[in-house]
Amino acid sequence: MLMTLNQLTGLPVVWQGSVVGQVDRGVMDDQARRLLGLIIRHGLGAAKWVPSRSISLIGQRCVVTAMRPLRLPQQLPSVASRVYLPNGSLLGQVTDALLCRETQRVQALEISE
Repeated sequence: MLMTLNQLTGLPVVWQGSVVGQVDRGVMDDQARRLLGLIIRHGLGAAKWVPSRSISLIGQRCVVTAMRPLRLPQQLPSVASRVYLPNGSLLGQVTDALLCRETQRVQALEISE
């Protein structure tokens, strides 16, 4: 099943039967090939990190994690924001990514001029 990273935003994150936060955003690796993890928030507390290896299920209504969310890593990959053609000219901005929920691999990027 496919889903966009933007569709993940706002989904509740469940660990051991309890909601531990909501997805703030999904983070792709620096090559924009797979999901690296999720930044989640719960109330006014600090943002937390759910690494992709701990995600058991990405569903239509929630995300299930097998481990407690962690502190945000010191270094996250830079967001893939611009796409260039081989000749160096700007093609556009990355606005979303199509993700396979089972493999957590990015299938396509949405690019806007």
